[in-house]
Amino acid sequence: MKVDKLFDVVQPKETDKLDESGKPVTRWQNLGIAFYKEGKITGIKLEALPVPDKNGEIWIRLFEKKEKPGMANPGDSGGDPWS
Repeated sequence: MKVDKLFDVVQPKETDKLDESGKPVTRWQNLGIAFYKEGKITGIKLEALPVPDKNGEIWIRLFEKKEKPGMANPGDSGGDPWS
């Protein structure tokens, strides 16, 4: 599928570790990928399910996927699951 941008779908998780200021360190759990085309998110593929936090809430974030060395075309995953 040809897309303009790819985003990592992630969920923040607090750890028991503390940073130098004494705040809990956040770890980002990868949940899947989001596809951005023509000015909007056109699909989200989850590879894992989000888990509620200690307050019973589920928060997810999208971070623009960075190109990795050796990736020919990050916007082409080879198939269009929404066609």
